[in-house]
This record gives sequence, C-alpha cells and structure tokens, in this order.
Amino acid sequence: MHPPRPRPRRRQVGCAGLFACALAAGGCGRDEGVVEIAWTFVDRSGAAIYPDGDLEDTCALRGTFRAGENPRTYELHTEVRICDPACEAGCDDAACWLEEPLRFGCDTARGSGIVASHDEAVLIDVRVTAYPGGDPACACTLGSPCAQVPGPRRRMIRPGLVTDLQVYLLVLDLPAAAEPLEACCELPPECP
Repeated sequence: MHPPRPRPRRRQVGCAGLFACALAAGGCGRDEGVVEIAWTFVDRSGAAIYPDGDLEDTCALRGTFRAGENPRTYELHTEVRICDPACEAGCDDAACWLEEPLRFGCDTARGSGIVASHDEAVLIDVRVTAYPGGDPACACTLGSPCAQVPGPRRRMIRPGLVTDLQVYLLVLDLPAAAEPLEACCELPPECP
C-alpha cells in the first residue's frame, strides 16, 4: 500500500511579493487573482525563434498584410483572453470575454496580470496578435497556418492566488515578407 499523496500546494499571492500586484493601481484585492504565463515562439520543427532563437524580440518583423502592398514593420504580441465557458460564440467574440484581454509586449516572453476571481472555471485562451506599425487599433489575431497555439484551458481564478499557465509553445510559420499574411491575419477594414 502506498502512502497518501500530499495535496498540491497553492502559492499565496501577497501584494509585496508579486510584481504585477505592485504595479496595479489598487493593489491586490479580495476579489482578484493573478494569471501568469510564459511562452516560447518556435518554428514548425520545434526550433526556438524567440526568446532563445535568432530573434532578439518580436518587435520589428517585416511583412505584408494584403496582396499588392509593400512590406511594413509589425510587432507580435501574446494575448490572454479570459472567457465565459457558457458563451456559445467562444473566445473569438468579445461578448464572451469576462474582462479585457491581458496583452504582453513584443520584447518579453513572460507576463502576469491581476484579474477578477471567479467561482466557476473560466476558459483561458492564448492568442498571437500582430500590430502593423505597432498600432493596437489595427491589430489582427494570427491564425493557421501562420500561428498554431494550444486550445483554451479551463482554470479557476481564486482570490489572492496565482493561476500559473506554465510555458506555452507558440508555433510560427510566417510567410516571406513579400507574401501577404491576409490568409491568417485579417486586418480591420478601417486600417491602412
């Protein structure tokens, strides 16, 4: 007979101990938790692109977004959406978001953010977003075949605790700068 397994320990979050809490305007509250994630961009063969690959960051990539246009600079950002699992439209629809997405910079591979806690499990969906010219108003989410990301995960977000999503492998297969990204990243119509 095996001895009983110890129960998993949860990390308790204190405002003084977590950088994200220290930066928040209101600090940690009784109805808030923290979502933490790390990621690595890899190519289809699994070789690291960023942070341990050829790129120093994902802030100055070159490409076109529509056929016939000249290549321009764009940034790739990682985004975490927290969604209502009962919402039929899924995380693609902003109406299903329980709060604004957490957006992390193009020069980092780790991030955390303070979010509202929830009594029920939520869907946590990670996306790769392109910002042409660094403009968030003209952002588009990269889909297949340019980016492959793991599917949504159900997690609890408890008050005062860290929900650690661990490390995500985000697979990139970006076309050459002269080939358009429009098949996997549709810009809003008002964007130039």
